[in-house]
Parts: sequence; C-alpha cells; structure tokens
Amino acid sequence: MMAQKRDQETTRGKLIIISGPSGVGKSTITGQLIKRLDDAYLSVSVTTRPQAATEQDGREYRFVSREQFHKRIAEARFWNTPKFSGTSTARPGTRPTRR
Repeated sequence: MMAQKRDQETTRGKLIIISGPSGVGKSTITGQLIKRLDDAYLSVSVTTRPQAATEQDGREYRFVSREQFHKRIAEARFWNTPKFSGTSTARPGTRPTRR
C-alpha cells in the first residue's frame, strides 16, 4: 500500500497544449485524442463572450457573466486571464474533465 501511494504522489501526466487560430481544427484534434487515449482530459475555458447558437455550455466553453468571471479571478480560480476582443477567457485551475 505504501509503495502504491508513493507512486501516485510522484507520477505526473503530460500537459499538451493545442493552440491555433479559429477554424484550424483544434476541436477535431482534441476530440480524437480524448477518444483514443484513456488517460486524456480536456480543460474547458471559461469566457465572458456571448454563447453562439451552436455552442453548448461546458462543451466548447463555460459561459459566465463578467461579474462571475471577476469573482473567480479574486478567488484565484484561473491559471491565466487574457483579454481578447473585449471579452475575457481563462483556464480554470481545477482538474480537467474527461469527455
């Protein structure tokens, strides 16, 4: 039991960042990785921008008000908080979810 606990504490995963401009296939790539790798997880960004008709909250982004966003900043719940086109988007500082 002790060896198992030690292994769990020292084992670390790999962080892979998929980045690119809109429309280049980031969602396609990450979707395939999640399907093919049992231990792959996806971090869903939180944003203040309006939700598009084709988007589902929690799938592409988590959509929140500016007030909720700033409250989460004050609670140190994000890894980063860049601004883009007048809206804010950030990565939550919690464990990503399995899709």
